[in-house]
Amino acid sequence: MKRFRTGLLLFAAAAALAVAACSGTSPTRTGGNVTIQDRTGETWDVTQAHSLGYEPEKFNYGLGRRAILPLRQAHVQAPFGEVPQDLSVIGIHLQGEALAVSIRELTRHEIANVTVGGRPVAAAY
Repeated sequence: MKRFRTGLLLFAAAAALAVAACSGTSPTRTGGNVTIQDRTGETWDVTQAHSLGYEPEKFNYGLGRRAILPLRQAHVQAPFGEVPQDLSVIGIHLQGEALAVSIRELTRHEIANVTVGGRPVAAAY
């Protein structure tokens, strides 16, 4: 039982350190501006959000820019016969060309940057 408690305590300490490492720094207030820093070290100006009543201390500092990569054209295209009939998609039709982007894939990437009908399109979910 003592080994279990020790293991549990070590796990809890490691989890607390991991959360602290991902949370960024405390908000900084300088000359009327409020900024936060994400876990990659990038600084974000949140002055407007603060003026609207949001509390920067409670912001989720996120993973940083480019932490979730978008889907590209090559990742969303599949031959017609290989698409499951029950697949949920976002459909795009422009200038006689159509493309369906899988919602299952978008839940992992959040956005797809594609070209449809010769025009750049961003499909987000």
